[in-house]
Amino acid sequence: MNKSIVIPVYNEEGNIGNLIDKINPFLNDNDELIVVNDGSSDNTESEIKSKKCSLISLKTNKGKSLTNFDIICKLESIKHQLIKIKSQI
Repeated sequence: MNKSIVIPVYNEEGNIGNLIDKINPFLNDNDELIVVNDGSSDNTESEIKSKKCSLISLKTNKGKSLTNFDIICKLESIKHQLIKIKSQI
């Protein structure tokens, strides 16, 4: 079964490289890892470009403006999600 993994990021230069490195060993050649940089103002994009993944880069943080409802749930930073990766893949 092929997998597509999409990771939205905003100012995660200190974490995203480690996350990508932990995910890639679980992917086969037909899987895809896509990182969506949502207008980061730090060096997140440079870190992503140095890794094995696809990058979608937005110029401004558009996450909230793309929602349709009044209640928005925001997930914690990706650094808190590293522990769950192996069980989800």
